[in-house]
Amino acid sequence: MLRTEKVPFLESMAGWPVLVATGLAVLVDTVIPFTRLGAGLGLTALPVFYFPWLLATLSGYVALAQRVKRRFVRRFGELI
Repeated sequence: MLRTEKVPFLESMAGWPVLVATGLAVLVDTVIPFTRLGAGLGLTALPVFYFPWLLATLSGYVALAQRVKRRFVRRFGELI
């Protein structure tokens, strides 16, 4: 997201191996606390109302990072 001047997920996408690996990691890390393995590791499941807040926080991060990136490019002409 920070490595290109393009809009992430619309104008620029990561390669499929990166997308698959990231998706699997997110899925596994989200599901483990709900399993016996998670309980055995001392993990507790997050409450359901946490996930909308997580999506809102991530969306806010993406929007803010895009805005700051565009300002930076407008001021300095290119990314570092």
